[in-house]
Amino acid sequence: MTGSMPWVYLPSQRPLGFLRMLPSPLARFFELQLLLDQLSCINDDDTECIMSISTKYAELLKASENHIPIDLYRLKISSTDSDFMLSSEEKRSYYCQLVWGYMWRAVLILLPIIAAVLYLGLG
Repeated sequence: MTGSMPWVYLPSQRPLGFLRMLPSPLARFFELQLLLDQLSCINDDDTECIMSISTKYAELLKASENHIPIDLYRLKISSTDSDFMLSSEEKRSYYCQLVWGYMWRAVLILLPIIAAVLYLGLG
């Protein structure tokens, strides 16, 4: 088929725009693997080094264009480390984002149902 966009691209054939700005998945994997290797080579009581690795991980999440702040909040909320907890402002933002996410999904589900009921009720 001519004129259609292929679903799979070689790294040199990525479409212009957004995908060109993304780092290659392989490069991101190596960065994450390096953090995992660093984490496995330190002592459990070396809080400063662990926090440094956590910060680097958070920076990787921020630098990746497909992550949003709620991803970092979810990471922090599931953490058992008391130094890596959500601040009160982050908690507020996290719960507001959760509520907003459920609200717009409910609207997307209910709107067609309401429209159908109104259409059938008026018709």
